[in-house]
Amino acid sequence: MIIITSTINYNCTLFPGDTFNLTIRDGSGEETLITEIILEECSINYAISFRFAKEDGSLVSFNLCGFFGNRENLPEEIKNAICVDDLSELQRYNFHKTLKTTYNK
Repeated sequence: MIIITSTINYNCTLFPGDTFNLTIRDGSGEETLITEIILEECSINYAISFRFAKEDGSLVSFNLCGFFGNRENLPEEIKNAICVDDLSELQRYNFHKTLKTTYNK
């Protein structure tokens, strides 16, 4: 299942040549950067971070994913995702027990 950890009200229009960047920095300051270049104008009004989890709420490995898109055209997987606050007590316990980061709501 997909568990949403953060939802951000974010509105922008991206134009060809704009970039989307994902950066991870370790404790020594070493960075890995993934960059994608926007090819067509698009409107974004929905941003979330989420994790993939088993049905019991536990995470099978470290994973952190993000979705930037248009609220009117969400994929079914995102539409059917569950927010962390809506997990059962046992699912929430398993989620936090296996979570290896902190997150902002």
